[in-house]
Amino acid sequence: AESGAPHVIRLFPVQAVCGATPAAIRAAVAPLLETMRGYTGTFSVQWRRRHNSNVDKMAVIDAVAQAVAAVAPEAKVALRSPMAAVVVEVIKSDAVLAVLPR
Repeated sequence: AESGAPHVIRLFPVQAVCGATPAAIRAAVAPLLETMRGYTGTFSVQWRRRHNSNVDKMAVIDAVAQAVAAVAPEAKVALRSPMAAVVVEVIKSDAVLAVLPR
């Protein structure tokens, strides 16, 4: 059966778009993290990068983790089975962000 969208390869959720710098990502993710205020479960930062080798992965992950800690200090990092995920996808010079429950 032929797909109704022949050029769509992958769909992923996008709640915010910003420039691909750690500072811009931290500023853009802050309003999204308000849904996690007081959260006590586990989370992970899901990182993907396409067509950009200039952005430092750990700088972005640290910035997002600090933003999570600011609104949910009791939240713990769990890379294997998190209850929530902060998705950061860097595509060329932009970053797309989403905060997803399990």
